Amino acid sequence: NLEITQLATAAGFAYQMLISINLTKKTYHMLEYERYPVVRLGMEGNFDDLIEAELATVHPDHREEFREKFSYFSLVHAFSRGERIVSMEVPHQGEDGKYHWYFTQVVRVDSPYSDDLIEITLSRNIDGERRAQQETLEKERRAKQLLEDALRKAEKASQAKSDFLSRMSHDIRTPMNAIIGLTAIAASCADDPDRVIDCLGKITSSSKLLLSLINEVLDM
Repeated sequence: NLEITQLATAAGFAYQMLISINLTKKTYHMLEYERYPVVRLGMEGNFDDLIEAELATVHPDHREEFREKFSYFSLVHAFSRGERIVSMEVPHQGEDGKYHWYFTQVVRVDSPYSDDLIEITLSRNIDGERRAQQETLEKERRAKQLLEDALRKAEKASQAKSDFLSRMSHDIRTPMNAIIGLTAIAASCADDPDRVIDCLGKITSSSKLLLSLINEVLDM
C-alpha cells in the first residue's frame, strides 16, 4: 500500500525509533532504530526483555517513572481505561557514556486483522530542545538575579537616604534651637551687655555651623 509506505517513511524521518508491539502476545518488532548513540536493540523479541533493556539505559532518577508508564501492566491498564497515548521525556545513556534526551510516545492502534492489543512506540531525540530550554531557564534565572540585586541596591539606597535625612534633621535642629534660645536670652537681657555679647558670639558660632550643614546638604 503506497499510502502506508509513505506514512512509514515520513515517520522514519521524524522519529529515530519505531517499534510495533503486540501487547496481547507480548512481542515487539523493530521497524526503525537510528537512535544513535543509544545501544541498538534486537530487531524483535519479547516485550518484557525490550523494557528491561531500555530501562537499563534510563537515568536512575527517571527509571521508576519509566517503569510506571511503559511496563506491560501499566500500558494495558492505561489503554483499558481509554487512553490512546502514553508519553514521557526520557534521558537514555548512550555508548558515549552521556545521557541523551528522547521524547517517547506509545500509541494504541486498532488493527483490522486482529483483536490483539497493538501499539506503536515512537521516539525522537530532543537534546537540542532540552538545551534550548535550559538556556532559557538560565537566562530567566540570571534576569531574576539581576532584578533581585537591583531591588536590594534600591532598598539599601533608600535606607541610606532615610538615615542621612534623619541625621541631617537632628544636626540642623541642634544649632537652630541654640540660635532661637540664645536670641530669646539676649532679648531678655538687654540691660546686661556682657550677657548679650556672649549670646551673640554663641549665635554666630551656631549660625556658621548651621550654614555649613546646609551647604553639605545642598552639595549632596
